[in-house]
Amino acid sequence: MKHLNSLTGFCAFILLLSNLTIAQVHISGNLAGVLEDTSYVVDGDIYVLEADSLVIEPGAEFYFSGDYEFEINGYLYCVGTDNDSIIFVPDTGVPYWGGICFEVNSSDSNRLSYVLVTGGYADGNWPYYSGGGILCYACSPTISNSTITGNYATMSGGGIALYDDYDGSVVIRDCRIWENEAGYSGGGIVVYNTTSPLLENLDIQGNIAGQFGGGIENGDASPDIINCNISKNYCGLGGGGFHSWTDWGTYMQDCYLSENITDGTGGGVLLDFKVYNVHIQNCTVVRNEAEQGGGIAFGPDGDDLTVDHCLIEDNHAELFGGGMICLGADGSVYNCTFTNNTADSLGGAYYSDWELHSLPFYNNIVYGNSDGMYFERTALDSVLYCDFYDNPGGNFLGVIPANIGILSTTNLNGDSCDVYSNIYLDPLFVDPSSGDYHLQGSSPCIDAGDPLSPYDPDNTIADMGVFYYDQTTGIEKKTDIGSPEVFILHPAYPNPFNPSTTLNFTLPTASHLNLSIYNIQGRLLTTLVDGFRDAGAHEVTFKAADIPSGIYFAIMEIGDYHSVQKLVLLK
Repeated sequence: MKHLNSLTGFCAFILLLSNLTIAQVHISGNLAGVLEDTSYVVDGDIYVLEADSLVIEPGAEFYFSGDYEFEINGYLYCVGTDNDSIIFVPDTGVPYWGGICFEVNSSDSNRLSYVLVTGGYADGNWPYYSGGGILCYACSPTISNSTITGNYATMSGGGIALYDDYDGSVVIRDCRIWENEAGYSGGGIVVYNTTSPLLENLDIQGNIAGQFGGGIENGDASPDIINCNISKNYCGLGGGGFHSWTDWGTYMQDCYLSENITDGTGGGVLLDFKVYNVHIQNCTVVRNEAEQGGGIAFGPDGDDLTVDHCLIEDNHAELFGGGMICLGADGSVYNCTFTNNTADSLGGAYYSDWELHSLPFYNNIVYGNSDGMYFERTALDSVLYCDFYDNPGGNFLGVIPANIGILSTTNLNGDSCDVYSNIYLDPLFVDPSSGDYHLQGSSPCIDAGDPLSPYDPDNTIADMGVFYYDQTTGIEKKTDIGSPEVFILHPAYPNPFNPSTTLNFTLPTASHLNLSIYNIQGRLLTTLVDGFRDAGAHEVTFKAADIPSGIYFAIMEIGDYHSVQKLVLLK
């Protein structure tokens, strides 16, 4: 198992800031009113009483001279600006401070924005041994546009801990959660006994947990995790990127989970015991590693678990289930593409190790994995309307469902298939060697999905795989050279990227085109090309130095033809 590298040394740089700043005002005890833009040395615990309010102006800097806490029982408005953050760090020569704690009686209107929190340390009794940087205990503050880095908790939530918020809804948005550590779980964030927190547009990188949830740990909670980058995190036992147990409804959408590692189960995601009604949708799970379940792992006790429209690529397991492993949960996996996943033992794409569970597996493409699906026991899995191709170790291994893989009939497209409507043909991706798994117009996977499943957005029968082929342009499935099919927007390189990436496109004839960049909300950010270009190969650079980390889309339009590509900016 390889080790994680440091992201940037960013935390060490921040800790040097105190050497460059001359503190002006010494403070301790109760704070109320307004703290202006200046430097403060904190010589004891500071706090906001339940009946008090405190406003901290942009640019204020707090240097803690010992293991002192900032405790909020009342109202705190701590909002900097993009160019003038508020910082909380240990003073020169001080190894750590006590972190920020929003207590049970504090206002749900509390706000932290454009704040840097680093060098926090949480220990002691429950719950104060969690939340090295920030602890939110039975309250619902909003934390946004902030950097939480280099903090440590002896228990859980090295960066942030959300505990016991049954009635409210914490919001954490547009933050960097970098290089924090927890002794037990949730290296970046822990969510526990919290009803419906929103984790949105977060960059969660390089965090470490001793046992579970290198990036995020979730227990007895139901967070919405939207448009997050969860990468390069590590834990010892399970869920390198995300670990969940006693979960009643997590929803993860449009997330990018990459290069997370665990020595146990679930390199990218582990849905452990008593996990119900969890939905993972439109996510990319790539280059994660584990002993078993390199990409995603379903544990032994779960129900109604759904993974759909996900790209599960290039994950690795030292034993079983390079792309995914199911150890007993019920659920469904559909419209996913499993490609280039490997397992040193069995189940390069998928490994099933349970006899009584039911996990329908349909409308998927399983392509180019070390082997396809391994069934340890007589499974109730229904493998329907899938395409299996170029899996060198075999498409099916173990206790194989009866008659699967035997071509005995044809599907609605007229292609040979088995009795489960699975086909065994080249899916004809646009450019798999470059990571473009969109379907060409002649792909046998178009309209080959389950006709009873929801139609694609173009109102046609579901295609197989993560990306459907849009037929509203009038492009025929089988086209001659010179048709819109050969207008190609190649995968950007690098991707993920920082601060720039190059997009290449190929034109069969001189054409007028528009190539623009949009954010996740569909707003136009910039237009890279808008005009005529000659036939041939072209390239253009997207420079993103002035925009935040997140997921963006490059859209190329030529007449009725259009191509969309996801871009991941990591800063």
